[in-house]
Amino acid sequence: MMEALDEESLADDTILVFWSDHGDMLLSHGELFKQRPWEESIRVPLLIRFPRRFGPKGKQPPAFINTPDILPTLLGLCDMDIPESIDGTDYSTYISEYITASDSPVSTANETKAPADCALLACQSPFGQFTREVGGREYRGLRTSRYTYVRDLDGPWLLYDNDGDPYQLTNLARDDTKKELIKELDTQLSQKLAQHDDALLPGIELLKKFHYAGDVDDTGTMPFFDEWNPA
Repeated sequence: MMEALDEESLADDTILVFWSDHGDMLLSHGELFKQRPWEESIRVPLLIRFPRRFGPKGKQPPAFINTPDILPTLLGLCDMDIPESIDGTDYSTYISEYITASDSPVSTANETKAPADCALLACQSPFGQFTREVGGREYRGLRTSRYTYVRDLDGPWLLYDNDGDPYQLTNLARDDTKKELIKELDTQLSQKLAQHDDALLPGIELLKKFHYAGDVDDTGTMPFFDEWNPA
């Protein structure tokens, strides 16, 4: 593809994007597949190549971008209007200013809208392989530059210090010395959820709202493969 773009003199004006919608546990923590809030499942690549706007050298902004932000950001890079119906935020100006700045983006990109200092994690209703009997549950969480914090319907579920524990082997959610940290992260999470009008309801409530409740099977989740056909 790159050879064809070069031959047609289109490479500098073409936006190439490489990304993934989710990872896979691959038996880390004894888990398989997606939907889980651990690093193996939530961390995904996002590479954007646009020489005309970014120049020839790559650079990694120190920021978090959520999946809903990708579409409006790409529309922004194309100088296209972003429909009001689209969720997410356009960070094209921030990315451009960061990459083209000669020094740290502190004096330039901070003047424009910068991504938040955390990513939002969510499982609104477990489905497919993430059945109740294998621990499937509704949750919301944050991935900050240092911590992963996750709350389920019963309260704090997971807390990892990713700097000191990159493989997330020690869950600190029940550590009494981390109560203040948990309170701080939980407040930050609540603020995020309020922005999205997300009350962290049982998944069945959302399935009822969108008329899928009848598709829940005897595992308490929605089937995933070909047998699911919400006509």
